[in-house]
Amino acid sequence: MNARELQTALMDDLEALFEDRPFKTPHNTMEPPKAYQQNLPPKDARSEDDPFPYIIVRLDQGGVDTVTDPHKVRVILVIGIYDDGLLDFREPPPEAGEWDTRNFGTMSVLEIIERIQEHYQQRPSLCNGKFYFDGPFHWVLQDETVFPYNIGACDLTFTLAAPRKERSKFT
Repeated sequence: MNARELQTALMDDLEALFEDRPFKTPHNTMEPPKAYQQNLPPKDARSEDDPFPYIIVRLDQGGVDTVTDPHKVRVILVIGIYDDGLLDFREPPPEAGEWDTRNFGTMSVLEIIERIQEHYQQRPSLCNGKFYFDGPFHWVLQDETVFPYNIGACDLTFTLAAPRKERSKFT
């Protein structure tokens, strides 16, 4: 197994994990986060597409320390949420039929991060054991507000089987 296969497996796994949890989009619809490989798609000036909500699966670094060690791959997941709510999320919910203007952006990013952490700590094996999450798990939220966009990230390390020296038929 290699890092590219891990990236594809993570994208599929994350989309399945969040298929039942939609978040607000810039078009006032609700959709689950879409997983992207390495970066967001390039912007097209003729399109009004906005990729929020999203999870970017970014391969950060990897390697094998010695010939007997497994291949370790560090993956950074960048989470993007759109929320144009103007009120604090602690405000009481609106009356039935009114638009919810409470801002849940940062809380939504944390919800995604916590759900990812829980998922891989409870089920560390991916693709029938081909990839294994064995920590560490770290997360961070954006420093500056870029209203109405909310960004966070988490970093995970997975273990893959490393290629080994083939034996000669004479040894």
